[in-house]
Amino acid sequence: MRKTPQETEIEFIERHAYDGLLHALTRPGHWTKYFADQNLSSINWKLLLGSIMDKSCSVWSPRASNQLITALDELEIKKSNCPEHAEFAIYSNATAFPIEELSSFKTGSLVSPEESITLIISIEEAGEIAANISGPGIHSEILRNLPNPVSGFWESRNSICQYPLGWDVFFVRKNEVMGIPRSLKIKL
Repeated sequence: MRKTPQETEIEFIERHAYDGLLHALTRPGHWTKYFADQNLSSINWKLLLGSIMDKSCSVWSPRASNQLITALDELEIKKSNCPEHAEFAIYSNATAFPIEELSSFKTGSLVSPEESITLIISIEEAGEIAANISGPGIHSEILRNLPNPVSGFWESRNSICQYPLGWDVFFVRKNEVMGIPRSLKIKL
């Protein structure tokens, strides 16, 4: 009988963080801890990124914080020179989010919608906006306060992303994440 390899501590932590991220996508508009046993005073980029990326991923991260750069280097994640070729776009400071970059992000294709970019945006200082959301898993339209990284973000997202095309978005703060799947309809 073959014995299952024992999970290391870091594998256990990353698996729970990955589960937290998936859970966040199934509960759009709700904050979820991406690792429940961690009380963090700031975002743990290495834990967060290590749970959803491997060395084959490419990241577009202009104006990255020192903590984010360190995490990407330690995880040996490739940095892309342009957003059009990246699988992830990470913004460690939402207040410096360039709204004009949204139109350059991959939204996938009708044949392969999963080939879109995933946005990860730190929103420690961003405001909120009230929105009615609907989509898979939501029985009827509900009102939620969503992070608003910059003025015009949601309007741009709604005009660029037409399901099944679009991007999944993770907003992060300390040890919490809010997932916004590309299938979500948002009315401001």
